[in-house]
Amino acid sequence: MTEILHEPRYAKNKIVIISCGKKKLTQPAAAGELYIGSYFIMLLSYALTIAPAKNVFVLSAKHGLVRLDDRLEPYGLKMGEPGSVDDDTIKKQAAQLGIARQPPATKS
Repeated sequence: MTEILHEPRYAKNKIVIISCGKKKLTQPAAAGELYIGSYFIMLLSYALTIAPAKNVFVLSAKHGLVRLDDRLEPYGLKMGEPGSVDDDTIKKQAAQLGIARQPPATKS
């Protein structure tokens, strides 16, 4: 029997943001490979079934929003700790990446 492979079925404009993880490689790597904990791997696997890789972002405690192929140094920082990314930085990054939610149009 011939197996037919299908492209994943997802909306090409869907954006997915997944959290980083504590467990990391000890050397620099792309964000999609740096985090090696089972929870991150599960999140990434699922994200890639519902959105194209170019639309999947990692929310890093140190770097904020990063693409899967962005190369990062390992770090030991949790969200909310001194030195971690703040809300304003994440909002600016989302706007720069073109993924910020636009406010609804107001009627005049």
